[in-house]
Amino acid sequence: MPATRRLAPCAPPEHDPERCLVQAYARLILLPARANGSKATVIASAGTRDVRLVEELSEDGAPEQARLSVEIHDRQSGSTIASVPCEDLQEAESATVALLANVGSLGQRMDGPPPRRGDAILTFRPIPVATGCADEAGLLALADGKLAAILVQLSEELHGPGAAGCWFVEVGFGPCRPDGERVFASLGAAEHWLRGRLAAKEGSHAQG
Repeated sequence: MPATRRLAPCAPPEHDPERCLVQAYARLILLPARANGSKATVIASAGTRDVRLVEELSEDGAPEQARLSVEIHDRQSGSTIASVPCEDLQEAESATVALLANVGSLGQRMDGPPPRRGDAILTFRPIPVATGCADEAGLLALADGKLAAILVQLSEELHGPGAAGCWFVEVGFGPCRPDGERVFASLGAAEHWLRGRLAAKEGSHAQG
């Protein structure tokens, strides 16, 4: 999967993800559940955005059946920018690393404003991809719960330090099928592209 253009290294997160996550999980355990059975606490903040650890209890309320996720919540718009479901704390740590690295860029539209209420909610689910090479770290990109694309993170081993950590659209579906640029310098840049494709589809349906 050769990169189609030269890219600068992706910026590292400013926070220690493991330490922030452990502290957030310790707080989460002590929090009372909200009316809908969920709990949420902030892992780290950047501007008007919080990276949050969320726990949702199952219908029977069994703690061992609780579902974890890591999300970016924009306090200004009151919307969830991105959400990554996690099976355990190890997956939550990987999700925290990815979202902290992109907390400033995720959810920013091409023209600047954050997503509006009613826009498609993009979630990213970590999954290893059998590419047959070192580029195995992947994300399923889901738009309102439907698979829109599979992203693969480029490795330094194959692509060098300039492109390591950047994201390649391995495959896209429907309006997210790539027909040009497929390599993005950050997860936020890839999300910009996905949102643009989804918005174009919604616009064409509205006109029809």
